[in-house]
Amino acid sequence: MFEGIWRALEDGRERLGIGSRLIPCFLRDRDTDEAMATLEHVLRRRDRIIAVGLDSAEKGNPPGKFSEVFDRARAEGMLTVAHAGEEGPADYVRDALDLLHAARIDHGNNALDDPALIERLVRERVPLTVCPLSNVRLRVVNDIHHHPLRKMMDKGLFVTVNSDDPAYFGGYINENYMAVQQALGLSDDDLAQLARNSFDAAFLAEEEKRAQMRRVDDYRGLRCSRYAKSATEPSNFLNAAPGIKRTDRWSPLCPCFGDEFSKEESMSTLVGQTVAFLVSLAAFAFLLDGCLRLMLE
Repeated sequence: MFEGIWRALEDGRERLGIGSRLIPCFLRDRDTDEAMATLEHVLRRRDRIIAVGLDSAEKGNPPGKFSEVFDRARAEGMLTVAHAGEEGPADYVRDALDLLHAARIDHGNNALDDPALIERLVRERVPLTVCPLSNVRLRVVNDIHHHPLRKMMDKGLFVTVNSDDPAYFGGYINENYMAVQQALGLSDDDLAQLARNSFDAAFLAEEEKRAQMRRVDDYRGLRCSRYAKSATEPSNFLNAAPGIKRTDRWSPLCPCFGDEFSKEESMSTLVGQTVAFLVSLAAFAFLLDGCLRLMLE
C-alpha cells in the first residue's frame, strides 16, 4: 500500500508539478508501544519520510506521553510536529514544544488563552497550521465567523491556512482560503502573507522557500497590475455588473470582478499552484497512518 501511495506522489510530481512530503502520525489515544512499533516501520522507509507527528484526540492524552517515541525519531534525524491546542489546553502547545521539540504545531488555537505562550510563539516564530473549516466541522469553533485566525494574525503569530482530512471534514485548501476571506474580511495582503507563511513553514530548503515566496509576490504584483488597468474599463469592473457579489467574481489578491478574474481561475492560480503540496501532505499523511496501522495488525 505504501508503494502505491508513493507512486501516486511521484506521478503527481512528474505530471502536475505538485511536490509533497510525508509525515506519518502516531495516534495519541493509542498506547506508546504501538507508536514505537509504528516508528520502527517508518524508519524502514526513512528516505521517503521527512517527519513524524502526533494527532487524534487530545483530551487525556498529553504530548509528554510520547516523549520517548519522539526522542527516538529525532535521534534518527527526523523532524517532529504535533497536534496541540485544538481541543486541548494551551499547556499542550507548550509541552509539544518542550517535551516533543515539535518544529511546527498543528492547529494551536488555544494558545490564545496564554499570553506568555503567545509571546514565546511570536518570538520563536513557531508555525501554527490552522485548519478553519475542520475547526467548524469538529465544533472547535461555533462557526467560521468566530474563528480566531484573524486574532492570531493580529497578535503576530506565524499562522498558515490548511485543509484537514477534507474527505471527512470538508473543505480543500481553496475552500479554506475563500471561507476565511469572506467570513473574517481578510485583505489581499493578508491572503498573500498567509500564502508566504505556508512556504516559510514548510520543510523545504531555504532556496526553494524563497523561490516559492517570490512566485506569490510575482502573482500579487501581476494581479494588481491587471486590476489597475481593467479598473478604468467599466465593462470589467463592479459598477458595470450590478448584483454581482464579491463571492461571484473576485481575485484573492486583488478585488477584480471582470470575466478574466473568475473565482476558479484566481484561486486555482494562487492556492492550487502555491500551496497544493500542503493538501497532499495532509491527505497522504492520513493515508499513510492508516496504512501503517494495517501493517501492524
